[in-house]
Amino acid sequence: RCIHVTTIALISIFLSLLVGCESPEAPTPPPKKVKAIQLGEISSLVDRSFPGRARAAQEVNLSFRVSGPLVELPVKIGESVKRGDLIARIDPTDFESRVKTMRGKLNQGIAARDVAAAEFKRAADIRQKNRDLISASEFDKRQGDRDNTEAQIQALESGLKLAEDDLAYTFLTAPFHGVIAATYVENFENVLAKRPIARLLDTDRIEVVIDVPERHIIYAPYVLSATVSFEALVGIALEAEVEEIGNEASAVTRTYPVTLIMNQPEGVEIKPGMAASAKLVGKLPEQA
Repeated sequence: RCIHVTTIALISIFLSLLVGCESPEAPTPPPKKVKAIQLGEISSLVDRSFPGRARAAQEVNLSFRVSGPLVELPVKIGESVKRGDLIARIDPTDFESRVKTMRGKLNQGIAARDVAAAEFKRAADIRQKNRDLISASEFDKRQGDRDNTEAQIQALESGLKLAEDDLAYTFLTAPFHGVIAATYVENFENVLAKRPIARLLDTDRIEVVIDVPERHIIYAPYVLSATVSFEALVGIALEAEVEEIGNEASAVTRTYPVTLIMNQPEGVEIKPGMAASAKLVGKLPEQA
C-alpha cells in the first residue's frame, strides 16, 4: 500500500512539472508610437509674419597674400565688378627682381648639375674599363657631386615657384561677380598681407534671416517656401526658399535663425540691410 501511495505521489509531481514547462503565451507587443502634429501649433507658424533683414548670399573681405605698396586701386564703393576684374595691385618691382634672381640661380644650378653628371659618367666609364685607373674615393666624390647638384636643382625650382606665386599675389582680383561694398585702404598706401582691402558682395542672390521661436522650430522642416516683402519696396512680394534652419537657439531671445534665399528681382534692387517681412508656406505631413 505504501508503494502504491508513493507511486501516485511521483506521478502527480511529474504531471505538475510537465504543466510548468509548457510555453507561456507570447506577450502582447506595445502599441506603435505615432508622431502627432498639433494643428494649432503649425498654423501659428505659417499664419504669421516674421521680421528679417536682407543680406548678400556671398560676401567676403578681400586681402593680399603678400605685403607692399599699392600702385592701383581702381574700384569704388558701389561699383559692380565681374569675376577676375582687378581690385587692387601691389608694386611688383621687388617680386619681379626676386623671380629674375631665382631663375638665374636655377640656370647656374642646371649648368653645374650637367658638369657634375658628365664628370660622374666619365668616371663610371673609366671604372668599368679598368677599376685601377680611378680610386673608389674619387668615384664616390664625383657621384656625390652629381647627387648634390641634383638636390640643389630641386630646391631652386621650389624657390622659383614660390617667387612666381608671390608675384602673382601682387594682383588682387574679384573671386565672383558682385558689388564693392567698402574699401579699407588708399592707393599708394603700404599694406600688409591679410589686411582687408575691399569688401565684395554677391547680390545676384539675396538671403533673409528670420528668427523662429523655439516652440515653433520643430515645424520648420514642413515649410515649403516663403513670401517675402520689403519695407522699401511697397507692393512687391517675392518668393523665397528655405536654405538653412539653425540648430542652436539664441541665448537671449530663445529663437532659431532660419535663412531664406531668393533671386534678385528684375526692375528693382534689394540691397543688403533692407528690412523684410516673411510669411511662410507649409504643408502638414501625412498622418499614419
